[in-house]
Order: sequence, then C-alpha cells, then structure tokens
Amino acid sequence: MELNTGDRYPEDDVLGPANTTVVFKESNKNLLATVSDEALNTLNELREANLLCDAQILVGDQIFNVHRAIMCSCSSYFRAQFTGFSADISGCAGSSSVEQKCVIHIPGINACIMNCVIQYAYLRQTNISENNVHELLICADYVGMVGLVKQCTDYLSRSLTPENCVSIMGYARFRFLKDLYLKARNFTLRFFTEVANCNTDILDMNVKDFYSIISDDELNTREEDHVWKLCVKWIDWKPEDRKQHVVHLMTGVRLGLMTPKG
Repeated sequence: MELNTGDRYPEDDVLGPANTTVVFKESNKNLLATVSDEALNTLNELREANLLCDAQILVGDQIFNVHRAIMCSCSSYFRAQFTGFSADISGCAGSSSVEQKCVIHIPGINACIMNCVIQYAYLRQTNISENNVHELLICADYVGMVGLVKQCTDYLSRSLTPENCVSIMGYARFRFLKDLYLKARNFTLRFFTEVANCNTDILDMNVKDFYSIISDDELNTREEDHVWKLCVKWIDWKPEDRKQHVVHLMTGVRLGLMTPKG
C-alpha cells in the first residue's frame, strides 16, 4: 500500500441539478398512488372482515384469512403455493355451508411477523421496528417479497450508528444484501474514529476483514494513532490467537502519519 501524506477522507457526493421537467409527472404519480391506496385499504378492510377471502395461512395456532390474488401479486412463494399442488383444500369448522378454501401451513414463522407480511401485501407498508426488522427481513426474503425486503434494508440503512454499523455489515453479508453491506461498510469507514471508540463488534472481526477496514484508503481519520490503538485493542481481545498477526496489521497502519510522542 502506498504511503499517502493526506488525510483519509471519502469524496463527498455530488448532487446534480434538479430536473424541473418532472413536476407534472410527479403530480400524476401522486394522484395514481392515492387511488391505489384507496383500493388497497378497501381490500384490507375486506380481509379484516373475512369477506371474499379464499385462502388461509396457518402459522402455529394462528389463522390468517387472505385473498389469494393479493398474496400472489407480491410474493413468488405464495404464487407458487396457491397456483401449485401443495395447497390443501379444506372446509372451515366442518360446516358444509362454508365454502372451501386453500390452506397454507408455514412452520417456524412468528404470528406477529406473518401479520406484518400480510399487512404489507395489502397496503405495501407495514410496521418495521428495531425489534422486528431482522426477523421480518428473513421472512420477507423467504416468501419472495422483494418490496418488503427493500423496505427492511432501507430501515437498517437509516438506522446505522457507530455502535451497530459493524454488526449490520456482517448481517448484510450473511444475508447476501450487497447494497446494505456496502452502505454499512462505507459508514464504518466514514465514522471510523467513533466506531473505534465505542464499537465492540469490530473486535470480533477475523483478521482478513479487520485488515481490510484499517488499510482502506477511504478510512476517515486525521490521526493514524486511532488505527494503531484499535489494532492493539483488537490483538488484546484474543492475544494468544492474534499476536501472530502483529506484523501483518502493521503494514496496514500508515506509520508516517502517526503523531510523534515527545
């Protein structure tokens, strides 16, 4: 890695000029969205009143009445289930007066999470919070709801802090969420000084990932002392296993930029 006498700062984003020619089109979009929202709200009210529902989703002991067409419209999983051969046809409560419905059993899903998934299918929005976002994202990915996956990843992107950016970066890589991974990594580089001071997840990184952070040319730090101190802290976290990596880590520290000690 070449020695650089400048600070390690990422380039600022450059915003192009606003395009004023799309104002009228945006107005039309808003009008169409309002009409669409009204229709979706009506369909959701029908679902909540169990009117015209032609399918049921079973999660544990919880039953959700739904419309197959709505669930199929935004989920590849439900499209395959409701149009394939795996759906059971059964009556409700043994009553012959109740028309038969498709019944889909989904094991291992929390009822509250499934409720959020169904809510998104009808309203294209749902309640995403710090407590449910990870489980909701996994479920949305499982049932093939691309739009809900994006809403969850957008939520995580907006929630990045020096305390959680490293864990979100690891989670995103594990779930193959490239955009979220890059945003979390860039956040870590940009706010490196704060991350080094308060983040403990970075100390659990393996040597390859840790080195890729401290040696990155986009690492934002005015004083290389912060990098040196974090390397020492990382080694001390598991000294017996990591002391062998001292020499390798030092090649990622720009010693020429460290503050001389008198």
